[in-house]
Amino acid sequence: MPGITRMHLFLLQYFVEDDPMQARIVIIAIVVIVAIAIVSSVIRKGGGKGIAGGSGGYATPKGYNSFILRRAAAPYGLDGEQVKLLDYVFRNGNVSDPVRIIRDSSALDRHFKRAYRSIKRDSRDEVKTQQNLAKLYVLRNAIEAAPVEDDITSSMPAKNTQAVINCDSDNYNVTIYFSNNRTIITEIPKNTVGTSIKVNSGTIVNLTYSSRSNNSYSLTCSYTGIEKTEQGAGFRLNSTGRPKPLRKRQTRRRQIDIRCEFFFVQLQQSGNGKNMTSKLIVSPKKFSGNIRDISAGGCSIKTPAAVQAASRLKINCIVGNNEQISVLGQVIRSNRSSAGTVINVKFLKVPMRAFNSINTLVFGFNEGK
Repeated sequence: MPGITRMHLFLLQYFVEDDPMQARIVIIAIVVIVAIAIVSSVIRKGGGKGIAGGSGGYATPKGYNSFILRRAAAPYGLDGEQVKLLDYVFRNGNVSDPVRIIRDSSALDRHFKRAYRSIKRDSRDEVKTQQNLAKLYVLRNAIEAAPVEDDITSSMPAKNTQAVINCDSDNYNVTIYFSNNRTIITEIPKNTVGTSIKVNSGTIVNLTYSSRSNNSYSLTCSYTGIEKTEQGAGFRLNSTGRPKPLRKRQTRRRQIDIRCEFFFVQLQQSGNGKNMTSKLIVSPKKFSGNIRDISAGGCSIKTPAAVQAASRLKINCIVGNNEQISVLGQVIRSNRSSAGTVINVKFLKVPMRAFNSINTLVFGFNEGK
């Protein structure tokens, strides 16, 4: 740490003898220089505490500084508190290239997972832990939902990813076998009975997929024929334009199969005008179903019960390590068939602990190493 050197003292003595005002200016300048040097030293060494409130700090990765952090965060519309939290995530993960990491969904998840575990490990107050985890998940979903496009190379579909081919108004789930800037080969689409579809050469189809950074795209292609690949016969497509970004979800969604129970909720109002009050009444009759996918914003449920759109529901289920959660939701779509009813639910009220439990399940931060 820099201090007052002999040169400083010599200059000070010179100015004191010549002009007291100049001496005061020199003293102030020296103090400012020392203060700046101290702050810079602390920043370089990463002397701050983690958000979890633990006693240990985190080292600053080589080449990392606040300018690089701001450049990485700029396209995502983050507020000041979120930028500070992102700084914690990057320092905690020893990230030296935040601009690259923030655009790589898988890599970013690894560093958020490390931050999640640090918060769980270091926090001594359970309420504070839940608050910090909620902020972490709000930040991660905000980055994912931001309208930031990939460059043309990284927006193309990647090998071994899942995609959907739309052909003649029908959708087919496929795996991508090969992809370059123009040619894409997928597995041959099959209909509901498992038979390969027949398509004439030159037929225009639409390919929907997620990029490496988890952004969703639609790509118009022309079918050119069957081609052999290492994985077997492939469905060859030539792209006829640039990938078009699709509207992003506000929260990440995960396919699951979890048993749940739900109760109908009625809104009861009493009084008149300004004295009117509202109260939610939960029906004691219980219904069961299976949650097929879930996010912090909603879920879909398959159930044998008849459920109408606009119905309010209290939904109970167990996620993660036997964590019981309860949320209030409203049905926005209901599709009835001979196999049962599939309802799409938008969550209206999600307690903080349930919000964290759902996001932990969706992102898989409590899984693996």
